Amino acid sequence: MPWWKTQIAIVFFNENPSAFHLWYLSAYLYVLLLIPLIKKYNMWQLAYMIVPLLLAVGIVLGKYSNLLFHRDFYAFLSRNFLCVGLPFYLIGHLIAENKERLLCHKKMIYAMSVLPLTVLAVAEGLWVDKVFGDVYICTVFLSICIFLLTLSCRVEHEGLISRIGRRDALHIYITHLFWIKVMTLLMANASGFWLELYRITGPLVILTISFLAIRLVRLVIKEK
Repeated sequence: MPWWKTQIAIVFFNENPSAFHLWYLSAYLYVLLLIPLIKKYNMWQLAYMIVPLLLAVGIVLGKYSNLLFHRDFYAFLSRNFLCVGLPFYLIGHLIAENKERLLCHKKMIYAMSVLPLTVLAVAEGLWVDKVFGDVYICTVFLSICIFLLTLSCRVEHEGLISRIGRRDALHIYITHLFWIKVMTLLMANASGFWLELYRITGPLVILTISFLAIRLVRLVIKEK
């Protein structure tokens, strides 16, 4: 892109020149700057009402752009604080505000909703494959159901996965792309068997490497 378009993308649409997945950090920062204004002027109802509109804009300019317009748009137009960050934050806030009422239903209702929504999300992904964007129509509802199912499960003691999520999720998110690139270089000359094995186990391998690297860095910092 021309220089001026790049600057607009960075400032207004959370494009990150270092690594594309880090758009999330500035997008979340923008959301945290907007929420106090919504709270100050008591605009929660209005904010909730525009959530479907913001999500629709993101989906139309993202995953459905080729289907509707026969072209792809820049990824940052659908992946930013306005089309992803703010609506999902507001959905979370709405759930928090109505937590008791939502969790009075049996968790089986949410559990039974996850399977068909997962199937629909996979089907939708195959239908609009190879298009930029992060959000499908079905994944919006699927994520809400998974979140409500998780909230409805009573956990007595924090397990390993919960601990990793609480302590290391952000750092895993930030660093995982680096390890994907490292593994891609290492697997460049690998045989067919190892490539197929990595294709199947890749997410677990990257998660493990990212986690171990973070723990190692923390140990080194602690010793110093």
